[in-house]
Amino acid sequence: MKVYCKDGFNMSVIDQDEMPLAYCDEHSVEIGFPSEKEDLIIEYAEDRDRPTRTVYGYVPHEVIHKVLMKHGGSIDDLTL
Repeated sequence: MKVYCKDGFNMSVIDQDEMPLAYCDEHSVEIGFPSEKEDLIIEYAEDRDRPTRTVYGYVPHEVIHKVLMKHGGSIDDLTL
């Protein structure tokens, strides 16, 4: 699912219910291709040299919440 934030930041977010083989579990999600480099998730990047062209595995729900709040919240009211 594509998540859009109020300040324009966006990213793909996948949980284990959507795709069982994704890089996530019940405590985390997989992020893909954020619209800009985001320091809160960079440690989870598969390729840190290409922060907008990579996936981010096993990102804890708490970190996703911090990212959403940093960018003004989600336009579509995604709740994790």
